[in-house]
Amino acid sequence: MTVETTYFLLTYDRRHGKLLGNRRFKDEAQASAVYAATEAHFRGNEAVEVVLVGADSEQTLRHTHGHYFGRQQPRGSASAAHFLAALA
Repeated sequence: MTVETTYFLLTYDRRHGKLLGNRRFKDEAQASAVYAATEAHFRGNEAVEVVLVGADSEQTLRHTHGHYFGRQQPRGSASAAHFLAALA
């Protein structure tokens, strides 16, 4: 079974612990281009983090990167194992 990857561009305000943007893309090239432009826009602003993450669903993204959505993931949790199992 082939799982289609969705690319999520997250823009996160570290200072306020708030997600500023969550854009999704099906096309990897488009996601990479928008990521580069967003990264350039915030270059030098240490308070803003820009990340591009591929996942099979937003549910997986929220599980593996919950801190961007206001949920802390405890260290040593089963999230990595769950994520790898979802890929199998």
